[in-house]
Amino acid sequence: KLSRTTSLELLKLLEKRIQELETKRNAILSLVGIVLLLVAYFFLGFYLGLRGVITALKGMTEEMLSGGKSISISVDSKDELGEVSSLFNKIAQALTKSNMDLKETLVKQQRAEKDLEKRVNELQRFNQLMVGREFKMMELKKEIALLKEKTKS
Repeated sequence: KLSRTTSLELLKLLEKRIQELETKRNAILSLVGIVLLLVAYFFLGFYLGLRGVITALKGMTEEMLSGGKSISISVDSKDELGEVSSLFNKIAQALTKSNMDLKETLVKQQRAEKDLEKRVNELQRFNQLMVGREFKMMELKKEIALLKEKTKS
């Protein structure tokens, strides 16, 4: 009877201990599950934020390559992506200014080429007039020489 009573008490203690361990295990599993959910939540948030900035950069790059004007990205983050976006905006502004300066220079060069072509044409006409005048002068000199000879004879 003593061993039976001891066995029952040991069995009760063992069941109590098993139940406590199962409760601890369930608590640990719940905690691990919560931590995994938090990690997934933060990863997803980071991924979506990163993807949004990259998509914006890609779109602005394509717009810049197609000749879009006044390109700028607005990113509210103050981390490295914000810095990258800020640098992208500075590069875009510099390229836009450079492109405008280049177009302005090209227009000036085209105007200068037209002016130069106009002056070359004027000089060619002037040269033709001068050459024609010289030929006329040579003819007149020959005619004068002939008249001088006729008057001498």
